[in-house]
Amino acid sequence: MLWYEKPLRIAALQCESEGDPARVLDAWEGMGFNVEQLLHISAEGYIGYLRDDQMEKVQRYLAGAKARGLRIIFYVGVLGPKEVRSNEAWAFRDGAGKSLGMPCVNSPFHDWYVEHIRKIAALDVDGIFLDGPFFPTGSCYCDACRELFRREYGTALPTVADFADKAWRDFIQFRNDSIIRLVRDCRNAMKSVKPDAILYTNGQPLGPGSANGRNNRMLAACEDMLGAEGGFIFYEPPDRVPWWKPGVTARLLEGQSEGKPTVVFIAGDHKTWNRYLLTAPETRLLIAAAAANGASPWYGIHSPIEDLQAPGGQAAGDMMRFLRDNEACYTRTESLAEVALLWSQRTADYFSQETAVTDFTKKENQGKHRIDYTACFGGFAEMLLRRQMPFDVMDDQKLLEGGLGKYKTIILPDFACASDEELEALKGFVRAGGHLVASFETSLYRPDLTRRADLGLSDLFGASLQEGLYDFQASSYMSRNADDTAFAGISQTLLPAPAWGLKVRPTTATPWAYFHEPLAGQYLPVPPRATPAITANRYGKGRCIYLAGSFGEHFKTYGIPEYPAILANVLDAFSPALIRAENLPETVELTLRTQREAGRLMVHLVNFTGTMRRPISRVVRIHEASLAISAKALRAAGIERVGRVSALRGSVHVAFSETAEGLALKVPAFDEYEVLLIQP
Repeated sequence: MLWYEKPLRIAALQCESEGDPARVLDAWEGMGFNVEQLLHISAEGYIGYLRDDQMEKVQRYLAGAKARGLRIIFYVGVLGPKEVRSNEAWAFRDGAGKSLGMPCVNSPFHDWYVEHIRKIAALDVDGIFLDGPFFPTGSCYCDACRELFRREYGTALPTVADFADKAWRDFIQFRNDSIIRLVRDCRNAMKSVKPDAILYTNGQPLGPGSANGRNNRMLAACEDMLGAEGGFIFYEPPDRVPWWKPGVTARLLEGQSEGKPTVVFIAGDHKTWNRYLLTAPETRLLIAAAAANGASPWYGIHSPIEDLQAPGGQAAGDMMRFLRDNEACYTRTESLAEVALLWSQRTADYFSQETAVTDFTKKENQGKHRIDYTACFGGFAEMLLRRQMPFDVMDDQKLLEGGLGKYKTIILPDFACASDEELEALKGFVRAGGHLVASFETSLYRPDLTRRADLGLSDLFGASLQEGLYDFQASSYMSRNADDTAFAGISQTLLPAPAWGLKVRPTTATPWAYFHEPLAGQYLPVPPRATPAITANRYGKGRCIYLAGSFGEHFKTYGIPEYPAILANVLDAFSPALIRAENLPETVELTLRTQREAGRLMVHLVNFTGTMRRPISRVVRIHEASLAISAKALRAAGIERVGRVSALRGSVHVAFSETAEGLALKVPAFDEYEVLLIQP
């Protein structure tokens, strides 16, 4: 096993540091870190590159780190020294030709940057981190980009953001290719000097990457590790940041990394106040959620090392020491989930309405689609999490790679922008006995954004598209049909309809619920039923549930509790759950991971049950929860008979009973995080 394939606990001091550097090394060692992403020695403010006047100091620091067994990943930003940043001939430019004050990756800066990486590799570092690279919003129209685009595509750069225009989609691909060319050349330069060093970048978190040129699938092919800022919060008001962001980001990275290690970047500071650290509970939860989903946690502060004395910094040390002491349980684990939630990067790039605020992007509307794809995906993710249903995140590229047979069910949250080949793969999956849940405009558009005459999966859905679209907004209804499969335990007859609905006609499907005609006002009588809202269809050996509305986005906005209940009922009908929880609040994230060769099964419980306000200042301690783990889950982990169950955070053995169905146990009381280790 290569050193970076083991669990990493990465520390970072993300600013220029004064004083004795040994104090920083002592802090990392005492907190349980095993890697530092080094910036503070070489930084000019917050800008990192190898400064000649700091060379001797850097070398002394590297020696001190190695003496402590601490590996060093050298941080390199995308700006460089002042003479690079001020070189107007190298600058990113907007459509009007205005300089954006940063060097463009297609200018001669490319060669300067690659040689700079080669120079850093000669220091005998363990790896290099590239912060970025990226295209600023609205760029780049510099002479180098104009010339290169014309040479590669035969046309001038488009100036109007129109995703239906092939030239604009070519511009998106051009930016992706430009970033990859730089990353690949940097990695090759590093490997030519230090073959065993690793290189990785700041990848794309959940959301459209079309604005800045980052595409994780392309990055994974030319990096040694895939990472993203799943733990940088709160650039936006805290109530807009989902509690599940770090865990779902880790799942996304695992699904895109092509088997390479993953890392979730966690900022210790409460954005955008560098000197104000997150609360201790938020810090523990961010680190726990990343580790619980197979990613290595990166923890960094953007202020002096003394700020680690704050409660948030102390909580980070507590978590890192716990991960260090239990490293064996986080080494080469894999998810046991039988449900996959599809993340379509193409649909996100073309149909998401907003980009999130980060260090690299600003909030802006970019698509013309009626719903926001990222919000729709997030709504379905939260539905699954609130019902404690283990799931993986897979991307659209996975559909063409095979291996779908691992899953019993695939969920398509408004997978609008799909190719014929991807649709055929989904049909083959269901035909062979798999199950599918799809929503709204799934399969209605091709990759070039042309609209199909009917839903591309209409035969699988057993429903055909009719003319017209429902604009329900927030006052209309749907009602259940006679079938109780999806509505078990739901007493309400009328339920809120999502904001948007398609008019469909069943062909072979059975309607399970109907939309009512839209209400003109909330205080009017409920109008009659109209067209199906939920249908069920058999296709080959499998089944498909089609939700003809924007259920995911609507749940993310309004939190209608029956929506996740319906989804859970459907998944239970498809396949018995691997694990069931009782008395566990909906805001406890549950994951199942295994080490098959060792015959270990780990149940991770990350408790986001807080004081109804972010940032969380205190979590509600969990008491009296119990779990029932199926015999199927135990067998999948290589366990024929259970010998011991341990609660790692609580450091106690857990009483259990084996039944014909599997394993039953009571969960010891816990606060932010607990891991149950089940062994033969």
